[in-house]
Amino acid sequence: NGVFYAVLNPQSAVYDVGQNIVLMVVASGGVPPYYYQWYNDTTGSPVAIAGATSSTYSEVATDLGTFNYYASVTDSAQKPVSLFSQMGTYIVNPRLTQPTIQVTNVKLDVGEKTTISSSWSGGTVPYTVELHASSTSNCNAGSPIVNSFQTSSTSASWTEAPGSTTYYWVSVTDSATTPVTQVSPAVEVIVNPTLKAPVIQLSNSTLDQGQITVITATLNGVTSPYTVSLYLGTSTSSGCTGTLLSTSSTSSTSASWTENPSTTSYYCVKVTDSAQGGAETNESSAEVIVNPALETPTISPSSGTYYLGQTITLTASVSGGTQPYH
Repeated sequence: NGVFYAVLNPQSAVYDVGQNIVLMVVASGGVPPYYYQWYNDTTGSPVAIAGATSSTYSEVATDLGTFNYYASVTDSAQKPVSLFSQMGTYIVNPRLTQPTIQVTNVKLDVGEKTTISSSWSGGTVPYTVELHASSTSNCNAGSPIVNSFQTSSTSASWTEAPGSTTYYWVSVTDSATTPVTQVSPAVEVIVNPTLKAPVIQLSNSTLDQGQITVITATLNGVTSPYTVSLYLGTSTSSGCTGTLLSTSSTSSTSASWTENPSTTSYYCVKVTDSAQGGAETNESSAEVIVNPALETPTISPSSGTYYLGQTITLTASVSGGTQPYH
């Protein structure tokens, strides 16, 4: 018979807690059949493992640390020959945890940014870390990968500016002999259209002194609630830089105010949304013309005596109010 020998496979490996350690010894030569006994030599004093008498030995990795195993193989010659395989060294690391995921801003306007961060522990370094993005919350391996890299760190972060509402999640794969992958939950980042200037409507754009007008602003945004402010300015081009008349928070898409200006006035409406990537502000202005109050007309002449057949000519004088007169 050929030369009798035994080869251990694998001779080294790295596992995470919970994985199966599977060892095999391949014998050749000598006189089969072969008889096996596995030993644990982690402490330097070999201990025969009870019941481990086949060419394959397996156990679930439950303890952390470095462990040494080997096998003895005995053939069936009339004078049996025994030999030992190489000693294998096996490392067991903590179980890889599910990565967490945090997002600094979950409500954005188009063009704004958010920072996504993730952390994990355990497993075998280095890690392959991937940031995934999708239009749905279904975390699967086929989803687009935004970024992928290797690291020995247990945290990672990315800055993203999604163009539409997007779900993000993180996958971490360690470097165990049989790699382990853990996936974070998905987190939604809502992206709304850019805040547009409010549309102002006036119930009356021209008044006589003492009359009122209702100012209504239609808010053209999506990221509510809004902070809506009404200012009294000096012109329609001065913007919202004058006197603050009113400010409030609302989730409605409109706001209104009733004003009683005594002179021609310029009103400006400023709207600020609640986007977490940086609140946006927009504004619009409108002019309300205020004329003097309409006075009682005077008639000239105020009195007179006429003969039958004469023409009576009266003249009314009007002042104030808003022309034309009726």
